[in-house]
Amino acid sequence: MSDIARAPSPDAAALDRQRSELVAQIEKLRQAATADRAALAQLRTQVREAARAPSPDAAALDRQRAELVAEIEKLRHDATADRTELAQLRAQVSDVARAPSPDAAALDRQRSELVAQIEKLRRQATDNHAGMDRLEKQMDRLEKQFAEAFQPQESSQPQSTATIGISPDIVLPSDATPRVILRFARNRDSARTRAATLERSLRAQGLDVVKSGNSPISSRANEVMYFYNEDRPSAERIAAGLVEAALIQRAFADDGSLPRPGTIEVAIGR
Repeated sequence: MSDIARAPSPDAAALDRQRSELVAQIEKLRQAATADRAALAQLRTQVREAARAPSPDAAALDRQRAELVAEIEKLRHDATADRTELAQLRAQVSDVARAPSPDAAALDRQRSELVAQIEKLRRQATDNHAGMDRLEKQMDRLEKQFAEAFQPQESSQPQSTATIGISPDIVLPSDATPRVILRFARNRDSARTRAATLERSLRAQGLDVVKSGNSPISSRANEVMYFYNEDRPSAERIAAGLVEAALIQRAFADDGSLPRPGTIEVAIGR
C-alpha cells in the first residue's frame, strides 16, 4: 500500500477503463457462478429423484448415468473456465496495483472491493467442487444399488426354463388364450372400418379382443406390441395379417404398468 501511495499518478481515463473492464469481468463471473449453482441444484434434484425411484430397467439406468456424467463434466468444465478467468482477473488487479495512483485512498477502496469479489468467487468455486464430489459419490452409491438390484438372486426353488421378456418368474400357460387390445381413432372412419374387420378376423381365430377408442399411434403405420417373449409368435401372426405393421416389444404399457402375460396391443394407424 505504501508503494502504491508513493507511485506517480496514471492517466485517469485509462484507470477508469481498467476499472470498467474489471467490473465487467466480475459480473460475468458472478453470472457464471449463479448458473453453476442452478445447475447443481437441478442435478441434486435429479439425483434425489433417481434415488427415490424404483429400480428401472438397464436402458433407463444407462440414460440416467450418462446424463449425470454429462452434468458433472459440464460443471467441471465451467469450474475450469472460472479458474482461468480468476487468474486473468488477478493479473489485471496486479497490473492496477503496480500502476501509479492518482488517489491512494480511492485505489485502496477499489482494491479491497476487488479482493473481496475474488475471495467470494473462490469460495463459490470451492463450493462447486465440493458439490460435484458429493454428486459423484451419490452416483457411485446409486450405481451400486442398481447393480445389486439387477444381480440375479439365488433361490432354493426350482427355476423355470421359460424366458418371458423382463419377467422370468412369470410363465404363460400353454393353453392360455391371447388377449388382444385393439386401439384405433374413433374419429376416423377408415380406422374404425379396419378395426372392425380386424376384430372379426381375430375373434374367428378364437382370440379375446378388447376394443379401445384411443390410439397412441401418431403415424400412418400399424403397430403390434407385445410384452413377453412367449407372446412374440402370436404377435407375429397378427402382424402378418396387417399391411406394413411394425412389431414392437415393450417393457411397460403407456400408463407404466406391466400387463399380464398373453396381452398384445394392436394400434391401427391413420
